[in-house]
Amino acid sequence: MLKINSLVLSRVTSADNDTIEELIILNYNESNNTSKTSKNPKGSIGFNGASYVSLTWPNPSYRDASKYKCEARGVSTSFNKISAAAYASVETDEPDIRSLVDELLHLRKETYETSNSLKEVKQKYASLNEVLQKSVNKLNAEKQLSKNSFFISSNVFQGKRYYMSRKQASNDINKAQATCAFYGGYLVEIDTTDEYTFVVNFIKSVSANDSTFSCVYNGLMDPENDGIWTHVFTKKDSKFLPWGKGEPQNTADYNCMCLEKSYNWRYNDLPCYYADALRYLCEIPEDEQTVSN
Repeated sequence: MLKINSLVLSRVTSADNDTIEELIILNYNESNNTSKTSKNPKGSIGFNGASYVSLTWPNPSYRDASKYKCEARGVSTSFNKISAAAYASVETDEPDIRSLVDELLHLRKETYETSNSLKEVKQKYASLNEVLQKSVNKLNAEKQLSKNSFFISSNVFQGKRYYMSRKQASNDINKAQATCAFYGGYLVEIDTTDEYTFVVNFIKSVSANDSTFSCVYNGLMDPENDGIWTHVFTKKDSKFLPWGKGEPQNTADYNCMCLEKSYNWRYNDLPCYYADALRYLCEIPEDEQTVSN
């Protein structure tokens, strides 16, 4: 054969080799290759070299065990059309019952070992989770103790408690807000007369046993000094402003507010940092851990 024009791989589907099913047609021009199977065909036609075609089954089945025919088509040295064919058989061994049982036992063993491994992982996770939970509980307990040392607590009012800072050398509004946030709350935001009355009565009860403070920061600021007082936490403007007599002074750097003892705990504007006898008041939802006096 002078030249191979195409290779055809077929499956023989009858005992007399007369009925075939073409699977791959590989032409000399690779752009014309065709495949009638979902398998993985490979092949090459060489002008003066070896030509081949192959078929691979990623997941073979019993149906793939059959007789196959590979046919080369081309021209002879006298330029006549000729063809040549070769046959090959793909066989399979039928598994016996014993081999199937062995395989099932092997799978059962692997499943058992995997199950045990999962149990070990769960036990380790449970143990680590227990250690972690103990650490969390310990931290919460320590946080609660520090809360007791930093604050004096009110009774519950509408699902919240109020926490007044204990005696300190100085106060800064930003540090006060950060401390409130650490314990799950914020600088007090008084919005109604009822809330104001409750807060004032709480401050008075603390003041009755501690005369070292005369002013208590709340969560209102007027950063632009334009008369608009805004809550530090919610960023909402306050319409409830029970000022003391002659207040606010509206001095340039008086951007924060406290409840002033000399005004019977009504509002007074003052600087946001004041190295004097000041306290601050946190508002914390009751679902946070609470403390007693």
